[in-house]
Amino acid sequence: NKHNRPKNPMKHKFAFSGLLTCGKCGCAITSEIKKGKYVYYHCTGYKGKCGNKAIREEVLIEKFGEIVKKVQIDSNILNWLKEALKESHKDEKKYHNSQIDNLQKQYARYSNRLGRVYEDKLDGVITKEFFEEKNRLWSKEQQDIFSSIEKHKKANANYFEQGIKILEFTQKLYSAYLQENPKEKGQLVNLLLSNCTLNDGNLYPVYKKPFNLLVKEPSRILWWRRRDSNSRPKIFQ
Repeated sequence: NKHNRPKNPMKHKFAFSGLLTCGKCGCAITSEIKKGKYVYYHCTGYKGKCGNKAIREEVLIEKFGEIVKKVQIDSNILNWLKEALKESHKDEKKYHNSQIDNLQKQYARYSNRLGRVYEDKLDGVITKEFFEEKNRLWSKEQQDIFSSIEKHKKANANYFEQGIKILEFTQKLYSAYLQENPKEKGQLVNLLLSNCTLNDGNLYPVYKKPFNLLVKEPSRILWWRRRDSNSRPKIFQ
């Protein structure tokens, strides 16, 4: 009976499943266990054999560790980024406040309409059915407007707080990676990278925003030092 067959105990448990692409042919990188205990990652070969080398999970863990380690913020840059975030938040806050103001005006217009149509019903100018239809329609519009207002308020509050949490988390990123188990290491890598290719044992990562701005390379350190204080990037867009 197929319903009584045991499930594959290793299914979905490979640490870096779905995180790698073959650098030679563009196919996905898959994983398998060899000799009952060694986990290897290799090209699926969907387009045919491409010659890309397989890599052990232990080696991958070390190489991903180097990728994670490059995402760093020293104290001076952290303070600079917090100030940049505050400046960016001003524009974000101005936008949301403007949207909230417009939505509140729309809400008030519907309130006025509901008040007038109610008076018309009392005065016998319109039928009860017409009033109930307009009351249902405009009350629904008000509910939608209220929901939009709440979303803008929440976005306004979360923008700065989430940005600061990301920055402070980045300071502890590598030490956190070292302490995690393989599965959690994979989750952390997935948080940082939008793509990563494997080519003959070497990894070529593409970092997600805002982590792409925090990669510690000699050229990037020089770039940070040369940045003009009046041209701060909106790093959390």
